[in-house]
Amino acid sequence: MAAQTLQAQTEHYMANDRCHIPIELLEAFVDEQVTAGTYHMKANLALLKIYQFNPSARNLDFIAKILIKALSHPSDFVSYMYLLPESVQCAEPVSTLSSLSTLLEACKFSQFWEQVRTQGPNIPVLKSFPNFHKDVQSHIAGVIASTYQNVPCSVVVDCMQFSNDSERDTFLKTKGWTLNGDNITIPANAENIDKVVQFKEKMSFPQLAPMLSQLTY
Repeated sequence: MAAQTLQAQTEHYMANDRCHIPIELLEAFVDEQVTAGTYHMKANLALLKIYQFNPSARNLDFIAKILIKALSHPSDFVSYMYLLPESVQCAEPVSTLSSLSTLLEACKFSQFWEQVRTQGPNIPVLKSFPNFHKDVQSHIAGVIASTYQNVPCSVVVDCMQFSNDSERDTFLKTKGWTLNGDNITIPANAENIDKVVQFKEKMSFPQLAPMLSQLTY
């Protein structure tokens, strides 16, 4: 029988013996998410809960890795932060990661990338993320695609911080976006199309009767 993957082992414990998940297994699974570009919110929450109730086992490197993965999952980032004591939230690298998350949430993308460049040294484990830029760019693309069908190319470049035109063109092709002169066309989707809102009010005669009786006097 082939050895179970880290994900399979983790999910087995979570389904059958949640109270005895080995911390080493959860930490190894975090490392796998970093290198493989995958993401597992429930497993990450389980590790942070262990840290919450066993402060002596707390590992800031793994906390940072989980938060970096969650930069592209804003609601999860907030959930993770709730499990961290104030002393950890206010210390590096968590403090810088919290600031980065706030910038992403506010759609201040160019400021986000600038802070990554200037404050990156405060987050040593960031170097271990081979897909960090692509993951964040994919998140930003989702925000743009939910807002625009046509957007100036300069806006997209500023938001994404492509290193060169080749990277830009590859990204656009991957997303199915089209460069038309100085603008980029984004396919219509459920979020970026105009929606006609219709209001209907239904009132029965018994509901109208009291008002009509007042008008007769």
